[in-house]
Amino acid sequence: MADGSLHLGEISEALVPAAAMYVPGFFEAGGRLPDPDDFDDVGLGALWQAILDTQKRKLNITRINLQRELREAGWDDNRAFKAIANLPDPAYVKLDEAMAACEEMLSRRLRRQAQRVCKEALNDLQTVHNVQELIERTERAMSDLAAQSDEADAWVKVGDAKEGRTERLPTGVDDLDKVNHGLPIGELTIGAGRTGMGKSAFAATIMLNVALQGYGVAAFSLEMQTQQLINRMSAAEAYNGGRLSSGRSPNPQYDDYERGVMGQEELSRFFAAREAVKRLPMRIDDRRGRTLNQVRLGARRAKMLFEREGAEMKLLVVDHLGKIRPDKVSGNRHLDLGDITEGLAEIASELQVSVFALAQLSRGVESRDDKRPMLHDLRESGRIEEDAHTIWLFYRPAYYDERSKDRGEDPDEGEQRRIARERFSFEVDFAKNRGGRIQRVPLFCDIGCNAFLSKDDKRVPLLATGGALP
Repeated sequence: MADGSLHLGEISEALVPAAAMYVPGFFEAGGRLPDPDDFDDVGLGALWQAILDTQKRKLNITRINLQRELREAGWDDNRAFKAIANLPDPAYVKLDEAMAACEEMLSRRLRRQAQRVCKEALNDLQTVHNVQELIERTERAMSDLAAQSDEADAWVKVGDAKEGRTERLPTGVDDLDKVNHGLPIGELTIGAGRTGMGKSAFAATIMLNVALQGYGVAAFSLEMQTQQLINRMSAAEAYNGGRLSSGRSPNPQYDDYERGVMGQEELSRFFAAREAVKRLPMRIDDRRGRTLNQVRLGARRAKMLFEREGAEMKLLVVDHLGKIRPDKVSGNRHLDLGDITEGLAEIASELQVSVFALAQLSRGVESRDDKRPMLHDLRESGRIEEDAHTIWLFYRPAYYDERSKDRGEDPDEGEQRRIARERFSFEVDFAKNRGGRIQRVPLFCDIGCNAFLSKDDKRVPLLATGGALP
């Protein structure tokens, strides 16, 4: 702009400051605005900075106010006058064209940044010694780039808001869905329990049930290998209870298969179930030490892959929170965990999936007579409670009965009846349920077969409901 005339390539850029000056409602239009550095023409960038500074002062965007801002930036009056006078004629400045110019400038910024990231990665490959470090650094840069592309203004007029309720994803366990109508889409659900309560087994059942509905399911299994998870789901798929089948072969137990002691008839049923599981729309990443950013990028890629295959990804499972590494370690575990739960909630909202993340409870539960967990048993529970839409607390009394048996304790007759009665019990406590009921839901659980069912499910054996097998 030094010669006082606009070149053809600068006209679209010039529409942006011109619209800010001449078009009423430009800043209220809801479009994304460029930064001064996004202008190829340095003079237009400086003028745009003056416009932004004037707006921050809550002054009208007039010639006089802009000249004052430019003088403070070191411009003389003649240069400032020419810069403003050289803008397109107000009669030819339209809001939609100015918004399109803003989008083009932002797209140009992203293209340049993407080129820079790729160039740096290629240069680093010539000398890099730690390939994993390079990959993580490049992933962070690309994630930041993606975040910039999603910064559109999100204000919605109340009158324009879509009608309807929060979309829900049925869990396949009727007694749970009666309370919450399923997992909320676009939200974070936390499932928490002590070690051995059956958290991973329960998550595997939910994964199986959702995939059986035809929805895509992705899981970051940070504790259990993929094959182990498949074996658990296969046992759950093979489960048939046995209300009227006392003479049939017992249901396959995944541990028997892994130890190589499964009978031939059970093995046949187990293999048939496993083949059915492998055909379901599920993807599992069992690599350890995943960072939050890697989880975010992996979830985006999984959703894209499912879409290519014609499946809609609806569920993302994370097992478990404590195994995710923050992108930047603060040295304060409470803050780090808060960043992770906040990030998972953002992933749920961005991808419009239900995120179901497992969490460990503190050892404080073990010191109480009543071992049922409470919200404050969540490690660093403050941030988890804040970010989660729903929190489920898990309790399986048979776990403690098994430990008593291992210690050699000899229960009396009444205790034996209680143990027999609770053998197949599993409780899901809705400790937090945003907009819903706080309620404890008893379920049937055959932990060795990875089976979690409603109490009145036809697959629940009569023995578990107080009856007797024939």
